[in-house]
Amino acid sequence: MSELVILLALWIGYYFFHSFFASISAKNWFSDTMGLKGQKYRLFYSAFAIFSIIPVLIYAIQIESKPFIIVNDYTKYFSLMFATFGILIINKVIKTYGFGEFIGLRTERNGGLIREGILSKVRHPIYSGVILISLGFILFTPTLVALISCVVLYGYLFIGIRLEEKKLLEKHGQEYSKYKRQVPALVPRIKF
Repeated sequence: MSELVILLALWIGYYFFHSFFASISAKNWFSDTMGLKGQKYRLFYSAFAIFSIIPVLIYAIQIESKPFIIVNDYTKYFSLMFATFGILIINKVIKTYGFGEFIGLRTERNGGLIREGILSKVRHPIYSGVILISLGFILFTPTLVALISCVVLYGYLFIGIRLEEKKLLEKHGQEYSKYKRQVPALVPRIKF
């Protein structure tokens, strides 16, 4: 049980620092003290996000945990379907931004609000994709480790959306406010 508490703490720590480094105050501090601005900061942030999650994942896979539901062909099918749709959504987002711009290898466009491609359907498509992938993960590997990881992830996404939207409202003002009214956060509107 103590392993699960440590895992919970590791995930909370990861998401805390992920949000902290995404904050305007952290960006300003790194810009003022270390000269990390724009593209350089985005590259630093991407590297941090990738490399800091690795120890958490390594720790998680070492914990023995038994499935709490029976895995069968149906759960495997739905798990792969959810994960595939999640990956496709994230791929669309990366294509909208461009991979180099997305991770910080290329300078961001003019800094205006992007509303094209998948961003015309949902405001936070990366989060939508991550939710689908994690649902697939928990159906494929229905263990306490997977459940804890996903519950913390969903809590983070709820907080992350609020923090990100606050930042975007400060940056884009009325334009983002209008976009927020017109485009749903995670699930696109289905018109019949």
